[in-house]
Amino acid sequence: MRSMLVPVLCCILAGALFFAGCTDRPEPGAGSSGDAETARLVAFVHEAQEYARREGQETALASFNDPNGSFVRGDLYIFAYDDEGTTLALPLQPGLVGTSRWDTQDPDGVFFIRELALAARNGSGFVRYRYVNPGQHSQIQEKLSYVVPVDDTWWLGSGIYQED
Repeated sequence: MRSMLVPVLCCILAGALFFAGCTDRPEPGAGSSGDAETARLVAFVHEAQEYARREGQETALASFNDPNGSFVRGDLYIFAYDDEGTTLALPLQPGLVGTSRWDTQDPDGVFFIRELALAARNGSGFVRYRYVNPGQHSQIQEKLSYVVPVDDTWWLGSGIYQED
């Protein structure tokens, strides 16, 4: 009996140590104000997804690219890309529309467009990276973005900047 107990306890301890290391990042929206912000982000992105599917790509992209339109709300704005990383909508940085950002990295080396595209291909998802915050004098801040596919050729999302 005792000879069986030691291996079982070792397995339990090893499993606990393994899973303890899997929680080094907080979940999106950790904390009460974060939960509300994350819920607002997700609702905004789903509203844009429904709009794009209903109105079609051309009309939707015109709306998403309008810096004074209904898809720019304070610190939230919709961005859109095709599956090859070409910028389709970026209302606060219109000079980047039409350019490929597939190989763009954040200051930490994250290929964030690739990560966002992968999350969208998987149905939806959150990605953390660092990006220029146009509302804070273009300073680089951590951003939590949520993305969804529109169809099998393009996807859209939005993000919330995190306080340092």
